[in-house]
Order: sequence, then structure tokens, then C-alpha cells
Amino acid sequence: AAGGYGAISACSNYAFRFVAELIETADVSTSQAEQLQSQLTALIGPIEAHGIVGTKAAAAAMGLEAGYPRLPLRPLADETVAEIETAVRAVLVA
Repeated sequence: AAGGYGAISACSNYAFRFVAELIETADVSTSQAEQLQSQLTALIGPIEAHGIVGTKAAAAAMGLEAGYPRLPLRPLADETVAEIETAVRAVLVA
């Protein structure tokens, strides 16, 4: 939201509407886009800290068929998945 156009982020796999809104908003209001970017950054930090497996958990929380991670990656602990689901629902599911 700082003058660039577009986005490259794993969050586009599960937060596609939010990312599209952010990009569209950036054309209209930098300050509003920065607010949306702050919300997105707060959400994706804990998710993407788990890499592909975290992204798959977030996608599954959005109702997408994310599949299982391939070896050598392992599924996240149930507690971590629950934390990701709660975060995703709080920000992305209205």
C-alpha cells in the first residue's frame, strides 16, 4: 500500500477477497489501504510463520480444499490449527 501496485503473498491463497480489496483501496486512499495492510499483516504473521503448512491451515479455515503437506513437512498440531482458524475467522469471515 506504499505506492506499489499488486501483491505477491501466500495470503492471496486464502485471503483473496481481502487482498483484492486492499489493492483496489490503494487506488483510492493510501491511508485506508495502510489500515487494511496493518490488519492483513497482523493476520498473516502467525500463519506464514509456519510456512506452507500454516498457509494450508488458513486455506482450510476458509473452506478451501488445501490438502495435506508433503514430506518432509508435517501437519500442524491441532492447537496451532485452532489458533489459525480463530485468527482467520476473526479477520476474514464477517
